[in-house]
Parts: sequence; C-alpha cells; structure tokens
Amino acid sequence: MSKRIEFVKRKNLKKNLKKYNAFSVYGYYPLFNDAQTAETVSPLTSYHIHEFEGVEYYMPEGLKMGVTQFHGDYQQQSDEQEVPQTTQQIEQEELPLTQRVEPEEPPPTLERTYTPPPPTTASRTGGSGGY
Repeated sequence: MSKRIEFVKRKNLKKNLKKYNAFSVYGYYPLFNDAQTAETVSPLTSYHIHEFEGVEYYMPEGLKMGVTQFHGDYQQQSDEQEVPQTTQQIEQEELPLTQRVEPEEPPPTLERTYTPPPPTTASRTGGSGGY
C-alpha cells in the first residue's frame, strides 16, 4: 500500500470509525462484525480477530494503542454503540412433543343449512333423448 493511501486513511480514521459503526465489547475498540469493514477502516488494510463468548469480532490494524485502539480499557463515549457484554439464556419449560392440548369446550355442532329438493316422481318416456 502506498504511503499516500495510508496517510489518507489515518487522516479520516475517526470519521470512518463512526461511518462504519465501530463498537466496543469488553473495552475492546474499535470492533466490527466483518473482516471487510475492518480492512476498509484500517490504515494498513489489515485486521486481527478478538473472540468473546464464541463470537469473532474484527479490529483494524495500524491504529495507535490508547488513542484509536483499545484492548480492554476503552471507555465508551455517549454517542457510540456498544454490544451487550453478557449473554442471558432464557429457560423455557420443555413439553413433550407428543403432548396435545385439547380445547376446553368442544366446538358447537353445525346445523344443516341446505335442504335438497324432493325427488321427482314423474318418469320420462319417449322423446328425442336430448337435442
């Protein structure tokens, strides 16, 4: 990478961190959900990975430690996004798959609404049998 591109990326770093929604997890900043964004923001067009609770996050390389890059000691600013640092598991009562819930009252019996016409007693005889 040229020195010019690296210079421009460093100059625009803070603007790009905001533009690409950098966030912090456990005081690690700036992090991104995908490697491509971390590369785009990085002055060196490279990144390294941090894993928290089984999730990988991507941090741009070429930043200045304690100024634009933090490893556990970042204090979030009020206008920045932070990923929750704990996970909660919601326990649900497991029901057997074969259990069936019946309605409390049976559905009402439907009354017949159609009455067929009475059968005809006259028989047809003769004629042309149609057309």
